[in-house]
Amino acid sequence: MKTAKGPERQSGRQRRMDMKSILAQSGLFEDVPRQTFSFIVENCELIDCEDGEIVFVEDDTEPRGMYIVVSGEVIITTEVEAGKEQHAPGQRNYFLTRLGPQDSFGEMSLIDGGPRSATATAQGPTSLCFIADDVVRKTVDRDPRAAYCIMRNVGAIVCRRLRESDFAVKHLL
Repeated sequence: MKTAKGPERQSGRQRRMDMKSILAQSGLFEDVPRQTFSFIVENCELIDCEDGEIVFVEDDTEPRGMYIVVSGEVIITTEVEAGKEQHAPGQRNYFLTRLGPQDSFGEMSLIDGGPRSATATAQGPTSLCFIADDVVRKTVDRDPRAAYCIMRNVGAIVCRRLRESDFAVKHLL
């Protein structure tokens, strides 16, 4: 994974503008004041991934923070133990979802500080915005109302995904 900072950025200013537009459309920063939003944009990292590159692995504890897809796709998978009835030793990957531009992932680490609950892998060339948890903490210190808005929006995403998971489980049983 390459962090796109400084002169390595492809037309750095244009990429930052594209990222700012994607972040604004993602819904995560709804109702966040412009000045605080600009602070977040200035303090996030642009990361370029190649096809098949792993962003993070299930149970990783670092880096803490969340990602937003700027371009490309990310698939989220989890490892499940092979069932006894299948008599297959070991583990296998289970596809959870495919994410595209404006979609976020890794939010749970901002909420509970726990390890990653799944593995994220780039599908094709992919650009991501990484917002480290220390940027979120600084946002809380600078603007508690904005922090509330961000966490409310993150909570809405997590709740939507939980409802989707509940629906999927109901239809598996």
